[in-house]
Amino acid sequence: MLLSFGHRILRQLQAAEPKLRVGLLYSADVAFPHRKLAELSGMNVYSLHPSWRLIGPEDVADSTAHGLQVYVYTVNDEQSLLAAWEAGVSGIITDYPGRLRALP
Repeated sequence: MLLSFGHRILRQLQAAEPKLRVGLLYSADVAFPHRKLAELSGMNVYSLHPSWRLIGPEDVADSTAHGLQVYVYTVNDEQSLLAAWEAGVSGIITDYPGRLRALP
């Protein structure tokens, strides 16, 4: 699996290796369903990796319902970790995995 903010290079790499799983890293505050980024990319996208502040539970649910994994980044404080988890994300990128593990 390869993820990057460089979506053009991901497209080139996947064209060379079609079985490559790609993830889209982004920090855009999009005004449409997040899954559309995957559709517009022209790739077979495995996962979305938005900044956790820019995606809500509705977009997480919509994206996962359309077969995408959603991993948010970089979530570090306990309140935000809990909010991200409750939003239904597939996973959380954090600098403090112990805080995540300690959540109720």
